[in-house]
Amino acid sequence: MKCFRNIGSRFFLLLYIVAFSIVVVMVLFDMGVEKGIVALLFLPVLAGVIWGYKKADFSGRIPFPFLWWILFFSSLILIPVIAYSARVELTWDYGKLILQAAEFVSTGEIADKSYLARYPNNQLWFCCLVVLFQGVRLVAPQAGIIQFHMVSIAFSCLCIWLSILLIYLSAVCLWGKRGGAITGIISLFCVPFYMYATFAYTDTSGMLIVALMVFLFIRYRMCTEWKQYILAAGIGALAAFSWYLKVTTFIVFIAILIAMLLQGRRWRVTVFSLLAVVTFLAGGHYILECGISSYIEISEEEYAQNRFPMSHWIMMSLDYGGYNQEDVEFTKSFPDYEEKNEADKEEIARRLRERTLSENIWFFFHTKQMRTWSDSTFGGSGYLARNPQFPDGFFVNLLSETGRYHDSILIWTNLYYEILLVGMLLSAFLAWNKFLLRQRLFFGRVALLGIFVLMTIWECNARYLVVFLPVLILVAVDGYLGVISTKYKG
Repeated sequence: MKCFRNIGSRFFLLLYIVAFSIVVVMVLFDMGVEKGIVALLFLPVLAGVIWGYKKADFSGRIPFPFLWWILFFSSLILIPVIAYSARVELTWDYGKLILQAAEFVSTGEIADKSYLARYPNNQLWFCCLVVLFQGVRLVAPQAGIIQFHMVSIAFSCLCIWLSILLIYLSAVCLWGKRGGAITGIISLFCVPFYMYATFAYTDTSGMLIVALMVFLFIRYRMCTEWKQYILAAGIGALAAFSWYLKVTTFIVFIAILIAMLLQGRRWRVTVFSLLAVVTFLAGGHYILECGISSYIEISEEEYAQNRFPMSHWIMMSLDYGGYNQEDVEFTKSFPDYEEKNEADKEEIARRLRERTLSENIWFFFHTKQMRTWSDSTFGGSGYLARNPQFPDGFFVNLLSETGRYHDSILIWTNLYYEILLVGMLLSAFLAWNKFLLRQRLFFGRVALLGIFVLMTIWECNARYLVVFLPVLILVAVDGYLGVISTKYKG
């Protein structure tokens, strides 16, 4: 059994190292116009951070826990200031759902059922917004779309705050208060957190679900038997929520299940934990189905006419990798689900045949990976440029891709992102000679490998990585703390 575990561990690690070696090499050499400055700064900054921490670590002169709390409470002001200052008009899916939820609260009618039938993954978030706006109406009966928009931003900021706090708490469990404080401080300097705070959508709420699952599983591995069953039940309930909220977050749950199976110390605990997970996953699924159907009534005929098959997103990804309105119109042109599915499958085969084998390899492992991993803002700067309400504001000019000062912030985000990616690779190399049971972030590396694979075959977008930021940061810090001090190894 021990041999099987270690073979499984090495298999995942090897795939992970190959995948993220590709990513790191591409990102380091293709970060945009500012890459010359970043290339000059990257190694000196990285060496300076490691050297500075070693000095501070051995001398104990920097009170990291105190510094963390000061910065965290400062972020309680900074995050909403940026979110409200950089807010945009209600466009794309994020805005459409807010407008639809506001309409439903006001009239009791769903303005565009075909949209929710086509994208059932947005139905739970629509219901969450309806409940939130109904709560606003209880306090302020005259509230309208402007007030709903403002409250949605506040809720998104709350998701960001809680996600950062959970990253800190997870790191405390892994590396103690000092290591936790360092990780928390690193999180607070991650600019995409601030960019996405204004968007009340499944990215920020999904990130919170991921951060919660990560925290519960890290606690699970540290607790006594009965507490493990309670935490496993919590993970199962969150997994049900994640499936309906944002399917990509379910990858983290799958990674946790793999870790439970391969890293379980006692089979009895593993079996009963899995039973708790499955029970609460099924129960959560049933409750959410009932809750969603109480707000959204869509007939089977409407689903058949409007719902897109999974093959649509694979087909769409074979154009240039991302969203393509022409492909949406192509799939919509067929009258029912089965015909849509058959047409998309035929289009998939045609597009694959159009390229040679070498062209397909280049497309999947370069073009698509660049579209997914090469943006250090995870698409945030692009979304902030879509109809900002205060186009001349300082934060819009700093954070949006069309802003006057955007090149300066890109130097920081590119440096930060490159350092993060290198840390992710270091984590895997340092884990190579560790027994599987001692790899506390094995599940994190499996989750990141999972999103790499999904973005290779699915419609890809840098924004889809936002929900994985808690995992990405923890895995990267694991790599650097393992290099910096033997205190954190194992």
